[in-house]
Amino acid sequence: MSSASVVRSLIEKYPNGQIFTYDDFKCDKAAVAIELSRLYKKGAIQKLTRGRFYKAAQGMFGPIRPTEEAIVQAYQKAGQGYETGIMAYNRLGLTTQIPSVIEIATTMEPRTIMIGNTKIKLVRQRSVPKKTNAQLLQILDALRQVKKIPDTIPSEVLVNIKGIIMLLSDVEKKELSKLTLDFTPRTRALIGAILEELDCKKYTDAIKQSLNTTTTFRLGIKESVLKYGREWKIL
Repeated sequence: MSSASVVRSLIEKYPNGQIFTYDDFKCDKAAVAIELSRLYKKGAIQKLTRGRFYKAAQGMFGPIRPTEEAIVQAYQKAGQGYETGIMAYNRLGLTTQIPSVIEIATTMEPRTIMIGNTKIKLVRQRSVPKKTNAQLLQILDALRQVKKIPDTIPSEVLVNIKGIIMLLSDVEKKELSKLTLDFTPRTRALIGAILEELDCKKYTDAIKQSLNTTTTFRLGIKESVLKYGREWKIL
């Protein structure tokens, strides 16, 4: 079977709205590019952005674009990324606000992309994200931006995040403590205080050693919200 036939056969199996790239075809890349270009010119597939295509159902006003979720998943796959920002905090239950911009933390070059009416902002991530640690990185992003999350206050964010971390497995808590070391000192201090409160002090030694003992973090957090906050210089 020729490369063109392989490409056409696979595309026929794709559901409408699924986004695919050259890398999704185990064929000669030059042959794949030629066939996708031919199918696009023929109208058999649609182009989302450079190098990204999809099959589209026909709506009243023309081809129907992929959903926002499908677009996010495509960029996450391409850049080993994960959803962050207000949408991620909404999914974590930290805010009720729905954003107008979708943010993806990724290893790709930071930029903003418009796809139809959807604005996607690619932001640089400190750690190399994996599918298995996406939620952990979202937790750390939320703590890093604890004062900027809309429709809430830092104390409420911390209460909710403590509840999320409490439900993590021991392996996930250990991984969280390691990932924390790539984040800001304040984020590290918050995670250290939370882990200590959840009887996971065994994972806090490296975090504490990474912090300047004279630095304080003023968030207006009461001891009733963060039991060991003062020990971690969180005021």
